[in-house]
Amino acid sequence: MQRNQYFIVLLFLFYPLKYINAQGCVAIRHFSSCVGSNLENNLLNTGDLQIGVNYRYFKSFRHFRGTEEEPDRLANNTEVINHSHAWDFFTTYGISERVYTSITIPTVINTRSSLYEHGRNERNVTFSRGLADIRFGFGYWLFDMEKSPNGNLALGLGVKLPTGSYNASDIFYNVGPNGEP
Repeated sequence: MQRNQYFIVLLFLFYPLKYINAQGCVAIRHFSSCVGSNLENNLLNTGDLQIGVNYRYFKSFRHFRGTEEEPDRLANNTEVINHSHAWDFFTTYGISERVYTSITIPTVINTRSSLYEHGRNERNVTFSRGLADIRFGFGYWLFDMEKSPNGNLALGLGVKLPTGSYNASDIFYNVGPNGEP
């Protein structure tokens, strides 16, 4: 890499972080990019098309209150168990050797089972599946591929279209305050 390329890499690596925050509920969304979530799009030439699929699976069952784990939830079989499956179907097109565009069509399947949310007598499962929010974007490789064969950085800009159902629903079994369903 050239001298100015090292500077840009170091800028990203050593950018001063004052605070780092974590996600509260671990299983609320899937993470992928608006401009392709694969590393091979730096090999696209002008007019090249890349089609692919990514799959992610996530299971959560451990419980924390702040930084303290609650192991009794697992021992008492009162843990909430989340299973999330996500498939991203994507197409990336090389506009030039450094500029590309991508569309990602994500689909998801999620289940959640618990005991305490259902009156503590029976474990039930809530289920949802379907199309998530479609993402469309552009990317630009900062460094010339010929001059930087050992590393590069890309900048991207995209939009997420609200194609997923924000109010997906399923039957949720619960017990009311006086034992009624």
